[in-house]
Amino acid sequence: MNTPKDPRPLLYRAAGQFAALVATVEPGQLDIPTPCHEFDSRALIAHVMGNTLAYPHIMQGTYRAAEPGNVAEVPGDDWAAAYADAEERLIVAGWAMDDRALDRMVDLGFATLPVRGARVSWKSPHTHGTCARPSEVRTNSPRS
Repeated sequence: MNTPKDPRPLLYRAAGQFAALVATVEPGQLDIPTPCHEFDSRALIAHVMGNTLAYPHIMQGTYRAAEPGNVAEVPGDDWAAAYADAEERLIVAGWAMDDRALDRMVDLGFATLPVRGARVSWKSPHTHGTCARPSEVRTNSPRS
């Protein structure tokens, strides 16, 4: 059986790209719909941030599948700063983790996987990255 690669560099890159996108969203655009039809910009960022905040707990073995995955509000409605903080927590937790911990099993609620495999469920920054900017300000999206 092949062992999947270390997921941390890809997670860091995806989180960094998502943070850069969130930084382009102006406060007045947070209620604008996104191509992810169930989310406006605020809800989409909250959803991705919840998953980004969960991943350090997965890495540390303290994740509880029953915990909510979305963030309801952030101080001063500053989603860019809040997501940058979540990204930093992800990076700090990842580099603090022993490489052998990548094979520790974690219950995600819908499946029990090794930490290195859990990345498939926490791909939100990558999956939703194209939806982060509100539809009305995107110029090259086939869905706008």
